[in-house]
Amino acid sequence: MQAPDRSAWASLAAACADGWPPEVEGVLKLVITRGLEGMPGPPTCFATLAPVAPETLRQRREGVAVRLLCLGVASDERGRCPWLLGGTKSLSYAVSMASVRHANAAGAHDVVFTSTYGYGL
Repeated sequence: MQAPDRSAWASLAAACADGWPPEVEGVLKLVITRGLEGMPGPPTCFATLAPVAPETLRQRREGVAVRLLCLGVASDERGRCPWLLGGTKSLSYAVSMASVRHANAAGAHDVVFTSTYGYGL
C-alpha cells in the first residue's frame, strides 16, 4: 500500500488543527486504510481531531494502577507466528476489553500483558 508523502499528511493535520482552540488539548489521529474491500483503487486516508477525554486527563493527574496478566504465549511467539497479534492489546479488542474488565474488578485501571515467562509484551 502506497502511503501519501509526508507533506500530504502535514497538510491534512494542519487543516484539522486550523481553528482548533489553543486552550483545548486535542488528539489527532491520522488513518490510512486499503479502501473498500475488493475494490481496486488508492488507499483511503482521513484524520480526526477530538478533545482529550476527561478520564485520560484524570489519569495523567492521578496515575493509573495496572495488573500484570499473562497472555498465555511465549515472548518469541510473534517471530514464529507473525500473523498473530503478539500481545498488542490495542489491536486485540475482545481480549483487551475482557482483560480490562478483569483488572477493574481487582481495583486496577488497565493491564500490562506478560509472556508465559513473565516478560512484558
